[in-house]
Amino acid sequence: MSPAGPGPSDPDRDVTRRVVLCDDQGDVREAVRQAVESVPGFTVVGVAEDGDACLEVLRRDRPDVLVQDVSLPGGGPALTAAVRAEHPDLVIVVFSAHAEPAVRRGMLEAGADDYVVKSGRLAPLREALLRHELPAQ
Repeated sequence: MSPAGPGPSDPDRDVTRRVVLCDDQGDVREAVRQAVESVPGFTVVGVAEDGDACLEVLRRDRPDVLVQDVSLPGGGPALTAAVRAEHPDLVIVVFSAHAEPAVRRGMLEAGADDYVVKSGRLAPLREALLRHELPAQ
């Protein structure tokens, strides 16, 4: 896949990437679900509103991608590190209202692949989803 995402003749276009959303705000989860599912080849297979539920959903649904908020209960770098340890090939995209460099750095050091600041626009999240190639199945 090219950095800009799958092109019209890209064979990866037919691959469905399974996504789990972990965010404690229901309205945000719904907006993110719509944004994710507007990207060709991506579908949301599970959601959770706290860290424990997030781990359970990941174990159950075995997604390709996790979109994780920083501030959900039981979240933050500890959750990211636990997810990375349990699911080393999972693409972890943090989608957070926290723009502070220290928060971003902590999440990336814990194992996140990407960090997108919630800016009121969902295009940066869609772009982040397309930036990461998935491991061969």
